[in-house]
Amino acid sequence: MTNFRTIIVPEAVKSIYAEDPTVFAVVQQVQAVACSQKLSLRELAENIEARLLEGHLTTQVGVTCISVFNTF
Repeated sequence: MTNFRTIIVPEAVKSIYAEDPTVFAVVQQVQAVACSQKLSLRELAENIEARLLEGHLTTQVGVTCISVFNTF
């Protein structure tokens, strides 16, 4: 979660303060996914990060990477 917390969240907060409508739309979409899966935003972020790490490790051993959203 390091990149998420140190890069993505601060940049999203800056964009929210700037009232960027595209960021608001993405936030609403992420919230909708979390709600539809009955997950907190934290759980959703951890799940996505785990899938990305799993896919990265799988790719490193020469196996096709799985989709991040297979479980959603």
